[in-house]
Amino acid sequence: MSRGLRSALSLLLAAGLVAATGLEAQAQTPKKGGVLKVAVLGDPPTLDAHWTTANFVEIITQHMYESLYTLDQNYQPIPVLAEGLPAVSADGLIYTIKLRQGIRFHNGKEMTSEDVVASLKRWGGYAAQAKALWTSVEGVRAVDTSTVEIELKEKSGIVLISLANANNFSAIYPKEIAEKYPTPGKVTEYIGTGPFKFVEWKPDVHIRMVRYDDYKPRPEAANGYGGRKVAYVDEIRWIPVPEVATRVASLESGEVDFADDLQAVAYDRIKDNPKLRAIVVRPYAWAMGVFNKKDGLMTNVKLRQAVQAAVDIEPVMRAAVGNPVFYRLDSALAFTEQAVALQGRR
Repeated sequence: MSRGLRSALSLLLAAGLVAATGLEAQAQTPKKGGVLKVAVLGDPPTLDAHWTTANFVEIITQHMYESLYTLDQNYQPIPVLAEGLPAVSADGLIYTIKLRQGIRFHNGKEMTSEDVVASLKRWGGYAAQAKALWTSVEGVRAVDTSTVEIELKEKSGIVLISLANANNFSAIYPKEIAEKYPTPGKVTEYIGTGPFKFVEWKPDVHIRMVRYDDYKPRPEAANGYGGRKVAYVDEIRWIPVPEVATRVASLESGEVDFADDLQAVAYDRIKDNPKLRAIVVRPYAWAMGVFNKKDGLMTNVKLRQAVQAAVDIEPVMRAAVGNPVFYRLDSALAFTEQAVALQGRR
């Protein structure tokens, strides 16, 4: 999964390291059953997908909640709870979205356009990832029980990609939940339509989710964040392990089955362990040095250019990251992979 870390002399593209125990990683024919234990960075600040851009909240909540659209492996928007891509009026101001039928929330209630409208209004009025889009939105309304309409004040080229954003995403909650916790309050009742449903949250111990047997997957093959999702394990336990060395040790001892956000220096150790499988995620993050262009010396563009020319980034990154498997230097303002996807949409 892509993550952005805005910290720009020259652009660094980094790869992330995660690891899984061998049995889970090498299984060819999945079978239902078992508990998957996942070591994460710590207790999340919330499980309200509208409330935060924290990446590990996204990772956890994507298992519980779903949105109308999401991103495939080529960063293209694809439908999830929507039946298909929206119909757009000739003037580009009205987006009409048909919803899938028979989708039920974890409390048994069937999802309707009222739930979608309430959720989009909450997300649009609050989420950081919705702000750019929402300045162009005139309103959202239910046309009928299975149709939603988004009306714009002016044409916008970011409607679909904003609805499909995987981080701080437009999760669909039951109407009563979306309206019970108006912004800026955090949702504390975690009810979605995803393949796993929330059971309990014990701070500093775990977050437990169990398979939602009434989940209705899409017919398409799995693709990026979307497509057909099949929950094989009975339960997922998200275990907070703030220290990265402890996450690695927990993998080695078998206490957990999967660990995220590991350090590059642990790569050889994990790669050489026959019981573990190292997974290098590319692209993962980017880092930039940001000059203060409002006040001080760096308001002078020539000085900024001089600093950029004087600093040799390669040894900086070698010292900061170490293993060249985990970084590449790039002057672009987006991941190469994303740029290719955007070109493909033209």
